[in-house]
Amino acid sequence: MLVGSHGEAISIRRFLGLMVLTTLVFIVTVIVIIYLLFTGSGLRKENMELKEVLSDYELKIKHLKNENDIFMARLVAGSEGELAAFETPESPDKTSSDTQTSNESLGQLNIEEEIKKAGQQLEKNRFLEKTVEVENLIITHESNTKTLRVRFDLRNIDPSLNPVSGRTVVILKTGDQNYNNWLTLPFVPLVSGKPASNTTGRTFLISRFKTVKFTIAGQTNPNRYTTATVFVFSKAGEPLLEKDFKIEVKKILASVMPETSL
Repeated sequence: MLVGSHGEAISIRRFLGLMVLTTLVFIVTVIVIIYLLFTGSGLRKENMELKEVLSDYELKIKHLKNENDIFMARLVAGSEGELAAFETPESPDKTSSDTQTSNESLGQLNIEEEIKKAGQQLEKNRFLEKTVEVENLIITHESNTKTLRVRFDLRNIDPSLNPVSGRTVVILKTGDQNYNNWLTLPFVPLVSGKPASNTTGRTFLISRFKTVKFTIAGQTNPNRYTTATVFVFSKAGEPLLEKDFKIEVKKILASVMPETSL
């Protein structure tokens, strides 16, 4: 038994209970403080990472804006050169006539050069924005079954590895420009040598890569095909890739490759 300051008796059991309660409150308080410290540290770290990502995007936007300004300046300069060429006054003097012809030729050359540079820049930007790649195109022909098989690897090259979905079409081309002699897998009408629709073709969904296979029977003369073009479109029909391949059809027997279906 213990005696309090006012003379009341305090049992040892009650004293021990108070000590245990105080200890538990202290431990819980320490745990909460440690949890809040770790949580705050994680939030600060995440906040810093988000700031870095935002800074990267701001730099990219600034870079793209500068490229756009340069491109527009070139177009304006080319247009001014074209107008100057057409506004050169005519003169019966031979020297003035030669000067006018020279200015017109120079203006035309400048315009063609700017158009070429703009096309190269657009192609460069298109390449930088690619999210898919086509590799390892293989074409085989089973002479005893007259079956033609086409296969290739469709790879996701998006830096963030976001899943990519869409459609793909393969065109096997002969040496001439007669589209009726070309073979399209799967069948898609052609316009100017390209698929008439961007929303048809073999569907796909890839996280990293996928092997795409096509099979068509009744092919007796596969050696007439000399090149192949693989088109890849997004699910919304936007062009993602157009890649050409020089091909050599390999002849095999049906027993060499197991049967696969479309």
